[in-house]
Order: sequence, then structure tokens, then C-alpha cells
Amino acid sequence: MRKYHIRYLTVFGFLTIIGIFGIQIFWVREAFTISESQFEHNVTVALRQVAEKIAVKNKTQFLHKNPVIKVNPRLYAVQVNSEIDANLLEYFINTTFDYFNITQDVDYSIYNCQSGELVYCNYIQRQKPRSTTKSPDLPIFNDLDHYFTVSFPNYPIVSLNNIPMWTITSIVLVFVILFIIYALYIIFSQNSISKVQRDFINNMTHEFKTPISTISVIQQVISNPEIIQHPKRLFTYNQIIGEEINRLNDQVEKVLQISRLEKNKLSYKWKILIATK
Repeated sequence: MRKYHIRYLTVFGFLTIIGIFGIQIFWVREAFTISESQFEHNVTVALRQVAEKIAVKNKTQFLHKNPVIKVNPRLYAVQVNSEIDANLLEYFINTTFDYFNITQDVDYSIYNCQSGELVYCNYIQRQKPRSTTKSPDLPIFNDLDHYFTVSFPNYPIVSLNNIPMWTITSIVLVFVILFIIYALYIIFSQNSISKVQRDFINNMTHEFKTPISTISVIQQVISNPEIIQHPKRLFTYNQIIGEEINRLNDQVEKVLQISRLEKNKLSYKWKILIATK
């Protein structure tokens, strides 16, 4: 594979990873925003129903059009124009939150509007099994100038369980990134191997050409019938041929060793046998 192809693939791979991360972050933020907005809406509607149920239970007029005041995403205040029975309030909070599938623990407090003092508070563990009967020891406040607040101490409320697609998309993202990294690793490895192979072939070609050229020249010399009249020269040429054959055998052995390393197999040992007169 050519170098510019590898560069293009590398750039494309990294851009793909960045793009996937960007899309993932965008959709996760959108999912969290939607989930938080839905939670805040459910809490507001549920607390309004709690205030309405208290008014109906006490047979008082429900004067507030928007009784729920969102102080912050963790804290809500609810105005009531009726006496507050803490026992009844806790019961309505539990049943209404169950209906809206609000599973967060709740810390509710009852305040005196005139003095602003906290007159009662309690903590509700929403995940803990609850008795269906009312507790007889919770106080009743007959003063109409009271309001209650509801807070969620474990806020933020968004979890992976609320967004099941987060798990799926995260797993897919991990597999895609691992595949791209593995593909880039294979490409770079193959490119390095190809470069080594090219260098090796070039070196081996040179190493083979030198003895072959020498043997070819000697063959042309000894093919002349007059060489028989010069036995010393013939002997020298024969020695040179033997040395070049040994060089060829050494080069062939190197090739076979590399082949055994790549294939992890035994290979046959090649020998070059040239008969000379």
C-alpha cells in the first residue's frame, strides 16, 4: 500500500473516531437534558396534585393557580391554603410520586410562612419498602400560614438506568473505536513489513547477482578450449566457482531461515550443485 494511501486512511480513521465521539457526546447531552426536563415536569405536576389532594381532603378552596415554585432543580416549594397533616402529606407524596415513577429519595419540610421557621421535616427513602398504614405520631399543623418544601438530596437524578440507549451506544462506540485502531495497527504493521521485505529483496538481489555474474564470466572463460593448456588458471577458476557457490548457498540459507520464522515451519534445505569438468 502506498504511503499517501496510508496517510489518508489514518486521517480518515482519526476523523471517524472524533466524529463518533462528537455525535455520542451530543446525543448523551440531549438525552440528559430531556430526562432532566421530564423529571422536573413530573415533579411539578406531582406536587401540584399533592397540594390539590390536601385541599380536597381538608375541604378548603384551592386558591393558587401555580402552587409549585421551583427554587432550583433540587428544591421545590409548595403553597397550600389548608392545614398540613404531616402524616397525610407524606402519604400523598409517596402515592403521587409512585404514580409518576419518581423514585428519588425525598426530604420534605414544613415551614411557617409568617416566621419562616422550620416546624417539621422528614426524610423518605423511596426505594425502601413502605407500610400501607399511616404513622400515628406525625404532627398536624392547623395554622393556614404554612407551606412545605420537597428536596432531592441525591440530585442529579439522571442515571444510566434512565437512559438505556446510553449503554448500547457506548458498547457500539467502543467496538467501532477498537476496530478502527486494530485496522490502523494492521495497516502500519503491513506497511513496515512491506518496507523490510523490499529492503531485504533489494539486498538479496544484489547478493545473488554478484556470484552469478562471477560464475557467468568464469564459465565464458573456461568454455574456451585453450584453457586446458593452463591448468593453474583452471584450478584457480574452479576455486572461485566453489567460493561463489558457497556464497549462494549461504544466501539461500538466510532466505530459508526467514521463511521459517514467518511460517514457523520446517523447510527443505536447498543446495546448488554445479558439476564442473
